[in-house]
Amino acid sequence: LTEQIDEDLRSYKDQTGMIEFSDMITKLPTYEDLFKEAGESYNVDWKLLAAISYQESKWDNDAISPTGVRGLMMLTKNTADMLKVDRLEPTESISGGAKYFSSLLKKYSTFSHSSKVNLALASYNAGPNHISDVIVLANKDKEDLEDWSVLRKYLYKLNQKKYYKKMKYGYARGWEAVQYVENVKQYYDILTFLEAKDEKFENNLFDEVPNTL
Repeated sequence: LTEQIDEDLRSYKDQTGMIEFSDMITKLPTYEDLFKEAGESYNVDWKLLAAISYQESKWDNDAISPTGVRGLMMLTKNTADMLKVDRLEPTESISGGAKYFSSLLKKYSTFSHSSKVNLALASYNAGPNHISDVIVLANKDKEDLEDWSVLRKYLYKLNQKKYYKKMKYGYARGWEAVQYVENVKQYYDILTFLEAKDEKFENNLFDEVPNTL
């Protein structure tokens, strides 16, 4: 089965970004049940939570950024305190990240599902205040953020002086938010692809038993 997953990952490489095969084997199984439990608790696809975590920390609970965010879901201290979780404890980090991401999805509930996810992911990275600036600017321009190419364009405006100097919350690394959303969605696609392959393998298992047995 591991050889099949490796082959599937290689075949997928030309279409999307990659999750390291070694991480799929050595890291994901450690946390997969936690992602599934948190996903069920907060009505978020566990694979999306796992994809966010991979983008944030590469499934490394000891990860820490130069800005001080830490743990599997790379929560800030303020966010962890707000959620009342220990961000260095895997169960609490994943549960806290799921709860926070679920709240972001609800914040953008007037949008379509795909746009809601895009906005929530951008908010997880750049912060909801900066995404509020994007929405305000797009509304002024009568642009439709339901189109990813449009949202992408407006996220880039967060780091352009002629735009951010007029925004309530100012400068943000817009290009980083764009890459963040695209990476997470690519990782999600990989996990979905592999889950489908696993299900097919399980469903066909008994069909492959020789008739002589």
